[in-house]
Amino acid sequence: MRPLIATYLRPKTMKRPTLNFVTLLSLLSSASSQAIAQAPAEVEIEVEATPPSAPAPEVAVAPPAPSREELDALRAQLGTLEQRLAESEARQAEALRSEQRARVEAESARATAEQRTLRERVAKLGVTLSGYVQAQYGQSQLSQDQLLQGGAPLNQDRFAIRRGRLRLAGRWKYARADFELDASTTRGPTASVRRAAVGVLLPNREANALPYLTLQLGLTEIPVGLELQQGQDEILFLERTTGSLAFFSGPIDTGVKLEGAYGPFRAQLAVMNGVPLDDRAGGPSGIDPTRAPDYLGRLGFEVLPLDFLRIAGGASFLTGKGFHAGSDATKPVLQWDDSNADGVINAGELVAVAGRGAIPSESFRHWAVGVDLDFDFRTKLGWTRLYGELLLATNLDRALYVADPISQGGDVRQLNWYVAAIQDLTEWGFVGLRYDVYDPNSDLVDNRRGQSIPADASLRTISPLVGARWEGFGRLTFQYDVIDDKLARDTRGVPTDVKNNQWTLRAQGQF
Repeated sequence: MRPLIATYLRPKTMKRPTLNFVTLLSLLSSASSQAIAQAPAEVEIEVEATPPSAPAPEVAVAPPAPSREELDALRAQLGTLEQRLAESEARQAEALRSEQRARVEAESARATAEQRTLRERVAKLGVTLSGYVQAQYGQSQLSQDQLLQGGAPLNQDRFAIRRGRLRLAGRWKYARADFELDASTTRGPTASVRRAAVGVLLPNREANALPYLTLQLGLTEIPVGLELQQGQDEILFLERTTGSLAFFSGPIDTGVKLEGAYGPFRAQLAVMNGVPLDDRAGGPSGIDPTRAPDYLGRLGFEVLPLDFLRIAGGASFLTGKGFHAGSDATKPVLQWDDSNADGVINAGELVAVAGRGAIPSESFRHWAVGVDLDFDFRTKLGWTRLYGELLLATNLDRALYVADPISQGGDVRQLNWYVAAIQDLTEWGFVGLRYDVYDPNSDLVDNRRGQSIPADASLRTISPLVGARWEGFGRLTFQYDVIDDKLARDTRGVPTDVKNNQWTLRAQGQF
């Protein structure tokens, strides 16, 4: 057994044993004797000292588990805190939105005030600025991916800006002025003047009454019938009737016009060039080739017998001169007629064509008379309008089947009439239907089997339309035109209908 002398140190908390000095010496002596006897060579004494023991660690006592009631209370408290946090964030977001809204409203109010101030300043000058844009898409059965002789395209299926108008109107007590610009892509991108007139007037002191007299000079509306005098932004049908377009390529002409109004009576008299400015921008120049002007006018009435009924009508006339263009002088020429198409000059294929002198131009008389009638009455759905017009003319077709009695050997009579109805569907919508007939030559004859028989060249068009509008801002209109004519021939050579129906969708915005 290995000798061991150990010293025991105990914690202070334990009771230490009592040893006296004699007892300790005796224990040491006996232990040394035994160690020497067992280890004669070398004696190794190991003394292991037990280090002072570290303080005992404190043991953490786990708290008792919470009860179900406490958990429920904590959950309720947590939900309340989350709700308060969400409400606080919502209030902050709403406050931020309110601040932004207030800032925008303040800026808008400031801009509106500035605009109102500008309008008031302009209004004090008696000048107003307005305008509108008509953008549309249309399709026609006549459209082809081909070109006419000369390069004009046959395609009519396309988007277009029909009209883009900008107006300046000055209204003063005894004077007025109008100026209107137009931009269009109907015949390519073009811009032109559509109205430019100055005038003087004798005002009527009654509220909203027309002036007694108005005298205008410049480019202004042609005072014939109803269609020509309706504003292009006010008329609901997308285009004027076929006959109106044939007689007047545009609703305006340059001249002097006198208008009068007294009670229910209306009168218009005008002296104009007689060359209407084409409503489709990019058309003819409108320079009058004749010295003689056109004299035209309308005598009519307008009454309001009831609050929900309006009746208007009148009779129109036009007289003036048309123009037949002559031809220039020509030189004698030698003409080759390759009759056998062999590309070689053969005997008899060279022909001498004699020169000729110039043929002078000539003028001819044209005239027209017409009547029109308009009924407007209000129903539960809105306003209902029934109106129509009839016009008899001679040699007046200047745009569609150009009437030329000199080259045709006699006067050419025309007839144009139409009836139309428009029904409001509350203030937001409307529907309409128009039927118009245009006969470009009432004396037309057709040769069949060597016989001359009367022929009908009339064009009949049925035009239903439907639309929606936002008063003061614009409207959207769809119109379909069913066109019946006898401009084609069947396999037997008998006149038959040409497939030329078309439809148009137009959006109009105004300011």
